[in-house]
Amino acid sequence: MRFLQWLVILAVLLALPEAVPAPPDYSGAATAYLGSAVFVLPLDGDALYLPTDELGRARGAAKLIRPADLEFRPRGDLSGVNVTGFVQRNYQFIPGMNLYNRCHMIAHSLGGEDIAENLFTGTHTLNTSAMRLIEERVENYILRTGDAVRYEVILRFGESNLVCYGAYISARSVSSDEIDFTVYCYNIEPGVSIDFSNGNSEIAQFSTSIEDFPEDGEVITFVLNTNTKRIHSPDCPSVTEMKPKNRRDYCGDLESLLAAGYALCGRCNGGIN
Repeated sequence: MRFLQWLVILAVLLALPEAVPAPPDYSGAATAYLGSAVFVLPLDGDALYLPTDELGRARGAAKLIRPADLEFRPRGDLSGVNVTGFVQRNYQFIPGMNLYNRCHMIAHSLGGEDIAENLFTGTHTLNTSAMRLIEERVENYILRTGDAVRYEVILRFGESNLVCYGAYISARSVSSDEIDFTVYCYNIEPGVSIDFSNGNSEIAQFSTSIEDFPEDGEVITFVLNTNTKRIHSPDCPSVTEMKPKNRRDYCGDLESLLAAGYALCGRCNGGIN
């Protein structure tokens, strides 16, 4: 059985360069839209988790997400699950200070399992400003329509790196064309230099921040209220009134937020003139 699983992995890795366009170089946005959904994994049942490879790395997962999968389930204790390259460091400029999370490929909120085959080392920005927005968009669609969504995540590693460069996420709704995309999520953290070979990190000599990009670029800093689904400028009066549990800082493009169901604040218009 293990031999057959390895054949699946080999077939996926060989097919990926042909099936999915190479992501553009990172330029500040947390994600890059690559086009309509492209699926690589052979999903015959409800879910598929590729076995970890010889280095212990999770590689890919796929699931047909139905409304029943969104029902609340207690989250398991992930601290004992080994994920490669998880060399935790704290940085004062990261909300919560932790650089890394044990990230799910198929989110727990979407019915994903709390197992090593579904977990990998991901940055705070990857988790909160990239993957979570995509997951919320899919979850909101399923709750609103009752439809199912085919969902697939493939991690992009260097040959022997323990931390992935990023994740390809593909999703397509079953009964409509409302959800149909492949997005690449960058495993980066602005201001931090990451050694993807082993997970070590340090403060970047040249910080990747919003000031590093042209004024007319697409990368913008917002403060999100995850409860009201409103997009605020950092100096909006509503930000000081926001409950800490509902606040999320975001650096990326406005289009991704709007697609995830967020709307501009009526007081500050998100700081957009």
